[in-house]
Amino acid sequence: MLNKEIVAKINKQINFELYSAYIYLDIANYYADSNLNGFANWFKIQTQEERDHAMLFMNYLLNNGEKVVLEDIKAPDLVYTDFRQ
Repeated sequence: MLNKEIVAKINKQINFELYSAYIYLDIANYYADSNLNGFANWFKIQTQEERDHAMLFMNYLLNNGEKVVLEDIKAPDLVYTDFRQ
């Protein structure tokens, strides 16, 4: 059994990683909509990397008999301007 404070911090990090994935996915969609598929692909790869980080933390908790606590993921609040500026 892990220290409860550590479990709470790992759960917080899991949710942060998933939120980061949302941000990268939002950026990827912006570039895809702008027909910049190379940039979109790079940000999709970053999205997967963040999800992979979350999964590593989740597996660590589960393998140690701890509960994973997933929270609501806030929608990204980024405002995109013309990428040419």
